[in-house]
Amino acid sequence: MPLADLPGALLEVADDLVQLDARRRARASLRRAVSTAYYALFHLLVRAAVQRMFRNQADRDSFGPAAARGFAHDAVGNLADDARRHPQQRRQTTNDILGTRVPSADLRAVCEAFVATHAAREAADYDLAAAHRKSDVQGVLLQVRGAFEAWTRVSKTDEGRRFAVAMVLLARQRRHAQ
Repeated sequence: MPLADLPGALLEVADDLVQLDARRRARASLRRAVSTAYYALFHLLVRAAVQRMFRNQADRDSFGPAAARGFAHDAVGNLADDARRHPQQRRQTTNDILGTRVPSADLRAVCEAFVATHAAREAADYDLAAAHRKSDVQGVLLQVRGAFEAWTRVSKTDEGRRFAVAMVLLARQRRHAQ
């Protein structure tokens, strides 16, 4: 599946998983829905960063998948956590790219959703004692849907473009040839 189609498809899968009502599998389905919703948002932001890296479609098709694999979840989470803050509370490297304006409501919504769903995904995938209620998982999906809508708006602005560039510069893991 092309990277362009992946975020929306993942969000649809998360919706489907929440609707599964088999008693025996409900707990696993709810955990999987949280994780899938997180990956939908992660790939939405990665897609934007890859589009910044490769301006023409041929290059995105050729090099985009490899570039997308280089984004580190924790690094994207750290950037989102930093970007949602007032510029006086952010790291200088973030301000160097984003500028020193207070983040818009839309960028804050995207970043807060990313930070929250990243933590929720960690709990869903690794904390076996954590209980997941359907209403809580629906809340996670609602927040991710809101982040998709906010990203649609902010991605067309200078602030959104700067955030995508920040991902390229600050959220990629270092890989060394072996």
